[in-house]
Amino acid sequence: MTQKINKKIAIRLDDFHENCDLKKWEYLVEELIKRKIPVHIGLIPRNRDQNIISKTFNFNHWEKALNWQSQGVHFWIHGFEHRLEKGSCYFSLSKKGEFFNDEIETIRQKISKSISLFNLNKIDITGFIAPAHGYSEKLLKVLEQNKSINVIWDGYWPAPKKHKNINLLPQQYWDIYPLFLLPEFSGICLHPSAMSFRKINYLLKKIDQLNISYFQFNLKNVKFKKLNFFDQIFNLFYRIIKFIKH
Repeated sequence: MTQKINKKIAIRLDDFHENCDLKKWEYLVEELIKRKIPVHIGLIPRNRDQNIISKTFNFNHWEKALNWQSQGVHFWIHGFEHRLEKGSCYFSLSKKGEFFNDEIETIRQKISKSISLFNLNKIDITGFIAPAHGYSEKLLKVLEQNKSINVIWDGYWPAPKKHKNINLLPQQYWDIYPLFLLPEFSGICLHPSAMSFRKINYLLKKIDQLNISYFQFNLKNVKFKKLNFFDQIFNLFYRIIKFIKH
C-alpha cells in the first residue's frame, strides 16, 4: 500500500556569496542534488557583511550559481549587501534587517540593483528572502509592487499563505524535527558556512531516514491561501514555544 504524503519539508540555504565556505556549500548542495531533493539558495548579490566573510575563500559565486542552476538549483534574492541594522520587523520575526533605516526609494533602488545583477548573470529569480528575517513595512510595499518577485520565504505559518498581494512561503525551523511535530508545510533555514561537516552529515542522516517524497515539492503547484484566524493562533503558539525554549 502506497503511503500518502500530506506534509512537505522545504530546505533553503542562506548566505551564498563570493567569500562563503565553498567546501561546505559544495558538499551539502551536491549531496542534496544526489538525493533528488530540491535545493533553494538565498544568494547575496553584493555582500558587505564582514561577519559572514571567510578569508579562505574568494570565488565567482555567480559562475558557481549558474553551474548549480543548470543542475536544477533554485536561487532567491537574499537582500542586496546584507548590511544589518536594528529595527522593527512587520511580522515580528527579527530585530535586525538590511532595510530598516532606508526610505522607500532607496529600498526600491537596492532591490532593482539586486534584480539587475541576477539578470546580468543569467540567474533566474525564484523569490525574495530578507537578511536576518527583517521586513519593514516599506520593504514589503516595494516587494509587493515589484513584478520580478512573486514569493517571500519567511513567516511562522502552518502552510503557504497570502498577505495582501504577497505570497508567503513559511520558514519556521532551523533543523529537521520529527514528523508529528511538523505542520502541513515546513520551511527549514540552514547556513552551510556556519555548519560543521559533522552537523551536515547528521542532517543528511535525518533526511535519509524519511521518505524522499516529503522533500519534493514544486513551487509552481503551491497554493497560497489567505491568512485566517487559525494561522494567527499557530503563529502565537509557535512564538510561545520559541520563547520558552530560549
